[in-house]
Amino acid sequence: MERKTPVRIPDVAALIYELKDDNEENDPKEFFILLAGGITSTKSIQLREGKTTRFNIVHEIDDTEQTLTEGQLFNNSNIGMAMRAGNFYAR
Repeated sequence: MERKTPVRIPDVAALIYELKDDNEENDPKEFFILLAGGITSTKSIQLREGKTTRFNIVHEIDDTEQTLTEGQLFNNSNIGMAMRAGNFYAR
C-alpha cells in the first residue's frame, strides 16, 4: 500500500529500516529518485541479508536488474547519489 506522503531516505541505514519495516515476507518495496521537473525514476528493492548485505534492485524504467552491496549502493550508484542529494524516497 502506498503512503500518502513519500518518506525521504537519506542513507543506507534508513533504506534497510524501510525494507524491514512491516515486511515479514521480505517482499520488494517501491522507491523512487526525484529527478528535475518532478519526474520520478521508480525502483523495486529487496533486501538480501547473509554474510554480506545485498540489495536486489529492479529499475522499472527499463526493467533491468542488479544486485549491489551496501558500499556499491551508496558510493557507486544513482541511488546513493540521490540519497546524498536528498532525492531518494520510499512510496
